[in-house]
Amino acid sequence: MLMRRNPQLNAHGELIHLLSIEGLPRAVLTQILDTAGTFLSVNDRDVKKVPLLRGKSVFNLFFENSTRTRTTFEIAAKRLSADVINLDIARSSTAKGESLLDTIANLSAMHADMFIVRHAESGAPYLIAQHVAPHVHVINAGDGRHAHPTQGLLDMYTIRHYKRDFTQLTVAIVGDIVHSRVARSDIHALTTLGVPEIRAVGPKTLVPGDLAGMGVRVCHDMAEGIRGADVIIMLRLQNERMSGAMLPSAGEFFKSYGLTPEKLALAKPDAIVMHPGPHQPRRRDRLGGGRRRAQRDPAAGHLRHRGAHGGDEHDRRQPGLKAQRMKILIHGGRIVCPATGRDEVADIAVASGRIVAIGKGVDFTPDRVLNATGLVVAPGLVDLAARLREPGQEHEGMLESELAAAAAGGVTSLVCPPDTDPVLDEPGLVEMLKFRARKLSRCRVFPLGALTRRLEGAALTEMAQLTEAGCVGFSQADAAITDTLVLQRALQYAATFGYTVWLRPNDGWLGQGVAAQGAVATRLGLSGVPVVAETVALATLFELVRVTGARVHLCRLSSAAGVAMLRTAKAVGLPVTADVSINSLHLTDVDIGYFNPDMRLVPPLRQGADRDALRAALADGSIDALVSDHDPVADDAKQLPFGEAEPGATGLELLLSLSLRWAQDSGLPLATALARITHDPVRVLGDALGSLASSAGRVVEGGVADLCLFDPAAEWAVAPERLASQGKHTPFAFASTGMALPGRVRATLVAGTVAYEAA
Repeated sequence: MLMRRNPQLNAHGELIHLLSIEGLPRAVLTQILDTAGTFLSVNDRDVKKVPLLRGKSVFNLFFENSTRTRTTFEIAAKRLSADVINLDIARSSTAKGESLLDTIANLSAMHADMFIVRHAESGAPYLIAQHVAPHVHVINAGDGRHAHPTQGLLDMYTIRHYKRDFTQLTVAIVGDIVHSRVARSDIHALTTLGVPEIRAVGPKTLVPGDLAGMGVRVCHDMAEGIRGADVIIMLRLQNERMSGAMLPSAGEFFKSYGLTPEKLALAKPDAIVMHPGPHQPRRRDRLGGGRRRAQRDPAAGHLRHRGAHGGDEHDRRQPGLKAQRMKILIHGGRIVCPATGRDEVADIAVASGRIVAIGKGVDFTPDRVLNATGLVVAPGLVDLAARLREPGQEHEGMLESELAAAAAGGVTSLVCPPDTDPVLDEPGLVEMLKFRARKLSRCRVFPLGALTRRLEGAALTEMAQLTEAGCVGFSQADAAITDTLVLQRALQYAATFGYTVWLRPNDGWLGQGVAAQGAVATRLGLSGVPVVAETVALATLFELVRVTGARVHLCRLSSAAGVAMLRTAKAVGLPVTADVSINSLHLTDVDIGYFNPDMRLVPPLRQGADRDALRAALADGSIDALVSDHDPVADDAKQLPFGEAEPGATGLELLLSLSLRWAQDSGLPLATALARITHDPVRVLGDALGSLASSAGRVVEGGVADLCLFDPAAEWAVAPERLASQGKHTPFAFASTGMALPGRVRATLVAGTVAYEAA
């Protein structure tokens, strides 16, 4: 787990922003509550003002409607003598396409001193706080389902007023907790202030399943939840933050979780009730029982030989390339070839794009000598998942820049998904992509064709024509096929002609969140993707593979449960293979930190147990290959709140180092690390490589000269600005992780041509 400084506090532990109650020391919370008490007398003055914020400009920046909350902040700021500016977002330039950070920059130029931010996306105030001047402060007035710290503090003030001592209380929070930002703030505050028992009361669909990690007892029975409670916080249904499928019947909800006099009698005689919440509307003023009903702001309950262009085909389509190739001698390197078991120090002679001799003191007259003393000479890396962003998304990555990144990372062959713009569902688009890649001569590109037209999951593509154009398989990228009949027919068709279908197991309905379901997503108020989104999709796929006989490659497994199902499928002989991304192999959901958009990935980062299972499965060969999951994203698509940020990260230049890091952490030999990114991916591609199939991923005499020379002893820190990829966003950036990576590529040869050489 990576340690990060709380962005709300400066180096001296002083509060500079109020973004969440989570992580604030008890002393800070107590100071805020004490200070608030000193301002009560202002309401009794004839002139209800104090000069505390005189000369300061406070901007109410409400991207989500809330008249009551905005008015409350406006009144408070004016009573502190601040100048208040209410921004009408519906009429502002954001409605015309201006980004959130553009808006902040423009307002900052107007000498803003404080932003009060309300936004529908969790983490938006954190993003703003990262991009304001040091003297500017940000207060979170509610973000997504994450936090509403000011309302949480008001709740704590109310509880302290009536109950004095937090350390003796039992507090029940009742209602729609999963969608409530106030509930999360209350839980963090109550925990920090020493409340010994906090209960979350509600139906399973409206109570997060991961509250135990926050010290909360979950109760699905109303009577059990409020029995003996000192404080009952009632939450309304957060309809505005629910999907349609999650809307419960209001009548049934009130029947089970409404507060009646009979239920209230189960609480302590002096219990206080804080609302709004699921009361029966006609009983709100007739609860009875002598309990105090603490008054609070009622708005606060918001508590992603088949045309392979290597070897002989390269020569055929580009006759001038042969004449450009030099005879190269790679001298004194340690040759490590997992496919053949070779591990020795020897020379390699390269001519006409192939390895003509391996040994010590080979009889060969080169045009150039590459001194590989102290370096490892390995087969060129084969990456089964790398988006190149062409055609259609050149603002996020040009073919030139991404193939340069591949060469810099030692990658000599890569497979690209079909989710370009337009989608790779026409032979002409595939042929153009391969033609452009051949001209650059940096890396071999093997496209996947779209399994269905426009990836819409309805009509199948012309797989035979796409195969002739150069596709090595067929994929839906990250678009799920929700119609199982279409999926079955696609697999039947692919099996008939021996094509491989590449699918990421993710149920289209269950897998719609932005983070892995778990304690972190619950705490941050992010919509979660449960593990069953993967396992349900796997169960369906394995059954269809059994009945159709189709070959399926599972892209980017992410869970321990998925690994277990994969092992079972392989044990019974199903023709399936799988890969895992460098992100899931090294990171967990904890690394999201304070809504770091560089950690917004597909599949989402899961828990430590899942990461450990993925590592073990890659080590024993249950998972066949490690992939970079290269997906370059432009700056403006990442500088957004976490849930709105575009998922993806650059990875081609990190694949080798993160493979070596995994082997070091797991105590595995170098050959195992290299096998998962060279020979094993070639086995997944199989006959689709055509003439390359016999020598790709190998260092053998007569084989194609795709080679990677790297220094295993070198360590380097990832500096985004020095990456060759046009996408500079990576979760492994040194500034955010402090992670030094082993192994540095010194040279890459593709078909005997030096595609990359370190300066």
